Amino acid sequence: MPSEHLTSAEQGDILELLKRDHLRVDGLLDEIEATDDTDEARRAQLFAQIAAEIEVHSDSEDQAVYGALEARGGFEDLIENARGEHEHIEQMIEELDQTEVTSPEWRGKVRELRQLVRHHVDDEEGRLFAMMRERLDAGELIRLGHEFVAARDSEEDEVTGERSVAGGAGSNGERDIELLSKKELYELARTRHIEGRSGMTKAELVIAIRAAR
Repeated sequence: MPSEHLTSAEQGDILELLKRDHLRVDGLLDEIEATDDTDEARRAQLFAQIAAEIEVHSDSEDQAVYGALEARGGFEDLIENARGEHEHIEQMIEELDQTEVTSPEWRGKVRELRQLVRHHVDDEEGRLFAMMRERLDAGELIRLGHEFVAARDSEEDEVTGERSVAGGAGSNGERDIELLSKKELYELARTRHIEGRSGMTKAELVIAIRAAR
């Protein structure tokens, strides 16, 4: 799926930017549910994308949006609930990560993940967005949008656009893994069967991949 991520130079209302992320994950979930049971490679690829998208989105949202709203006051209960939902989603991703994509349980867990994601999206785009529209003016929503995009840029750590995990050359046929984006590091960690990868930071992924060589 081509990247639709915005650069830090682009402007956007935070509510619209969050909706775009939600739709992107929903589209990936559509794709993974439509895969044939025998297409193991495609399932693994889509799951790696979903896990990376959700982690980058959650971390960036928590950093740029939830923190700013907490500082204003009045959002505490909604933010606590949203963070709890993020945690449940991440736990389900970890369960999927430890389940073989060819097993009978795997598709059921994907459906559970979809339910968790949709519940979170409905809750966030409903109650949280309504309070943000009520309490923040247009300029503040735009500013939060800028901060969210900057956080995404930092989280993904893209140097010069999309990179291929298999591209380049080094002492073992790979480029310096520190130049890979977090999404690419996750995909590489998955091919090497590194346990706990879905909960790792970018730095932890680099360390784990090097240790697995």
